[in-house]
Amino acid sequence: MKKIIALLLLPLMVITFVSCKPEEKEKPKKLLKKIDWILYNDNPTYQFTYYYDNQNRLIKTESFYATQTLNYSTNTITMTGTESENLNAVLTSTFQLDNNGYLLSWNFNNSIGYNSNKTYNYENGFIKELNDVFTEKGSTFYCQYKYSWMNGNIMQCAEYHNDSTLFVTNTYEYDSRKNLLNIKLFFEAVSVPLLKFIGITSKNYVVKSTYTEYCNNIPCYNEIYTFDYKFDKDGYPTQIIQTCNGKEGIKIILTYY
Repeated sequence: MKKIIALLLLPLMVITFVSCKPEEKEKPKKLLKKIDWILYNDNPTYQFTYYYDNQNRLIKTESFYATQTLNYSTNTITMTGTESENLNAVLTSTFQLDNNGYLLSWNFNNSIGYNSNKTYNYENGFIKELNDVFTEKGSTFYCQYKYSWMNGNIMQCAEYHNDSTLFVTNTYEYDSRKNLLNIKLFFEAVSVPLLKFIGITSKNYVVKSTYTEYCNNIPCYNEIYTFDYKFDKDGYPTQIIQTCNGKEGIKIILTYY
């Protein structure tokens, strides 16, 4: 199940007060407090906890990965913290937003030599393209992600590497329930929840995801994920069971304020 943890890092769908145009904004009735990711194969729990200010803005995250704090100014957000699993590396992120609150760029650095610069392009508020130039141990790499939408939902993310070669696609299927979450569960990293600012969120819940790798532009490996939800009386998901190729892989427990 090679992508079971990578679901925490999928470049498709993390914490959000949905960034819509002003007339489209809708305040969530419930804010996510905690996510527990429980792996069925060895049973560790990866926990993520979120804290907000009186404007419902995220101001702190705690996780197995890092503790990070957020500071806001006009069209700029900074996030700093310490990565617990990697020699206590210091993490620094700077996010630049446009006047609609959409993320234009994200610069990330850690103190042990990793740097990433992401830029984002939109069409009518929907993300269409993400470009990432990152440096690690003196080598520079380039990734591009292209997104396609239908009926208000992201249907596919295609990932291209240095020479514009297709590397991975993730395709998605949805149910008919309205997505009430103030997070994008499967966007880029639950531990980096500022991706709430990546345009309009998908309007429904993902129930199936197909991960496909390509060799010389030909599909050479795939995994199929399904997501089964339990909801509270207000329609918010409280549990998600994820399977990979028919086998249980992750149980996700969601707790709200």
